[in-house]
Amino acid sequence: MTKDIGLGIIGIAAGADVMALNSDPTSRLKLSALCDPNARAARALAERFEIPFVTTDPIDLVSHAGIDAVAICGSVEERFGHCMAALSAGKRVLCGVPMASTVEQARELAAEADRFGGSLMVANPYRWQREMAAIRGLAAAGELGEITFVQTEVSVGAASGKAGAWELATSVDLLRWTGGEIVSVCARSADSAITAHVQFANGGIGLAVIVRVPDGLASEGMTLNVVGTEGAVLNGRIALNRLKGLPAMTFAAESAGSGDLLGSVREFEASLTAAESAPWDAWDGVRLVAVCAAIDESFRTGLPAAVTESAAKGEAQHE
Repeated sequence: MTKDIGLGIIGIAAGADVMALNSDPTSRLKLSALCDPNARAARALAERFEIPFVTTDPIDLVSHAGIDAVAICGSVEERFGHCMAALSAGKRVLCGVPMASTVEQARELAAEADRFGGSLMVANPYRWQREMAAIRGLAAAGELGEITFVQTEVSVGAASGKAGAWELATSVDLLRWTGGEIVSVCARSADSAITAHVQFANGGIGLAVIVRVPDGLASEGMTLNVVGTEGAVLNGRIALNRLKGLPAMTFAAESAGSGDLLGSVREFEASLTAAESAPWDAWDGVRLVAVCAAIDESFRTGLPAAVTESAAKGEAQHE
């Protein structure tokens, strides 16, 4: 397959599986440029994976000849500037969640992407992990009935530091991906854990948990449990009311650790050459940022916070 789509990556947190695209004969993506503030580490990766251009300046990357698309994998605080620079340069953009650190910034990015025909894909790599996708598929198909409870949990090393609302973004995104839009939150933070209790628009509830444990006990991936009126998925086992009397089924999907970032890159690649519009909506990323902003408010006040969303496109906000 011809390597005719130039890709630049901002942030070496993208991972080795994405860096290895140049040796993948099934992909048209050619990783042509890498940007990271750690110049020494970036050069080492570039040499290992045969990436010809390395810089510490995102503007150099987005303006580099031969770059058709840009993947944004830097810190949350930097994503707005990096995404805006890439969009302004006319590039298609893949960005991790959350896409920005304020609702106002997220809305500005989505509006800018709309000006270029939907050129921003906001990706949570857990959505492409096979087990997560299978659970969500059951929920979306109605096999679990009306969703009444969704839970995510992940454990991280104690040295990871005190986390906040934005570290909950991937977990909360899985809650709303499976249970529907979130209308209110109540968040708590301690040295050993952070939690976000949420209520969905359908009246169901959810819980996202990040637990800090000794490094040797940290989990390899995230768990997703879903309970509905017609079935449930708990700890990788499925029971459906319509199969009453039969033993519960067990997922055979292997854990993908921190998710499948390469899966999101693959979908992004497919959209670059598709004749129709991209299958995603950057305003979904805005709605996630609105939830995270409400969680941040709840952390600061110690009180529940509402997340409001108009039916009009992109008018999600917290109050």
